[in-house]
Amino acid sequence: MDPSKFSFDIEAYKRQSQIEEKYIVNRFRERQNKIEEEYAPHSKRKYFKRDHIALEGINKEWNEFKQFKEQEFERLGKITLRQEETNLLMKEKTEAKKMKMFMKLSAKEHLNDESKELLEKLNHDLFGN
Repeated sequence: MDPSKFSFDIEAYKRQSQIEEKYIVNRFRERQNKIEEEYAPHSKRKYFKRDHIALEGINKEWNEFKQFKEQEFERLGKITLRQEETNLLMKEKTEAKKMKMFMKLSAKEHLNDESKELLEKLNHDLFGN
């Protein structure tokens, strides 16, 4: 797939990802609170080892999720940067082609109406006149 044709809005993706992340954070918190509520306050006892293991599992899952999201944003940033570089190269190639066409048309002595219009358009695009 040609990266210049790959239209990707990283900001929109980040916003959507933040919404998903908030949802997942709430789910993790609910699970953690459920474990804490079930074992500690009602029975008036200290956490057992299995309670700590459950909380450690939740914290481990959360850390893995955060690492995954950070890697994903880095990867998307690289994709976006590559896309911008490709677009810049395409723009430079287009400018070079326009300049070459402008030089050919301006070298000719007798131009028809269509060629004159094209020459004026190229002049405006290239030099802003």
